[in-house]
Amino acid sequence: MVRLEAMDTDNYDRMWEALSKAHDLIRDRFHFYMQICAGSVKKGLKNVHLSYQEARETQEYAPLLETYYINYDNIKDRRRKYYYPTEAETRIMTAIADGLPEPAIQGVKEILRVNYQENHISARMLSCLFYDLLGTLVKSADKAGCGDFFEENRVDLATMGQGTPTEMENRFDGLIRELCSAVKGTKEGSSANLVDKLQKYIQENYQNPDLNISQVALHLEMTPAYISSVYKKQTGVSLLKYINQTRVDQSIRLLKEGNSVNETARLCGFSSSRAFIRVFKECTGMTPGQIKRD
Repeated sequence: MVRLEAMDTDNYDRMWEALSKAHDLIRDRFHFYMQICAGSVKKGLKNVHLSYQEARETQEYAPLLETYYINYDNIKDRRRKYYYPTEAETRIMTAIADGLPEPAIQGVKEILRVNYQENHISARMLSCLFYDLLGTLVKSADKAGCGDFFEENRVDLATMGQGTPTEMENRFDGLIRELCSAVKGTKEGSSANLVDKLQKYIQENYQNPDLNISQVALHLEMTPAYISSVYKKQTGVSLLKYINQTRVDQSIRLLKEGNSVNETARLCGFSSSRAFIRVFKECTGMTPGQIKRD
């Protein structure tokens, strides 16, 4: 950020000369290519943020322009002139988040078709659209917890952004399928971790008579419906059944050690001996008294 109010032409030129030298030094010494993105000159501190926002907009065009300095005034007329509404991007991101490649691929194909066949956008705008679509995939990966996907799967931007819309479609097709596969793997891993957390918490708290699905969900800061759905999907058993089975398994041990039915019910978190007997019989087909006698 540079304050230009008091600058004359000579000082302004010297500033850009210094930036040019800094650019060359970084390139030659560190082999790092730097681009300078600048918003238009604004008066007053209240407009600093607006100039900053303009500078951020120029970043979208940095890969397309072969210059180290990109001024907003030079690209403002090139800003998005293609069809890519927010709702279309949202549909693509939602499909990827669900690990469903086909809807996402169809969404990309439709966007390319409308712009290329109906709107007849220029090659440069098609390239801009390509980077916008790629940005959607990057945001989708971050949102799904696969932020390292594009680090592990390097995308050759020089190749991927060139060619006909059909060639672009095919490249996006493969990339989206790989990304959705990674998303599914992440979701399955997260679900397995959640099941472990649920079981651990229940095993540590089965003696609490207030333990139920709602309390477990509250502890994990999730909804009862969500944890129940994930648990049933991963194990094939309902979460309530696991809570009851955990209590019953512990009660069998206590009964065999000589504890009474009433005492065992209390120690295993049942609200009453009647509830204990009912659940015990549902899980084992026997009554607690039969276990004691055996």
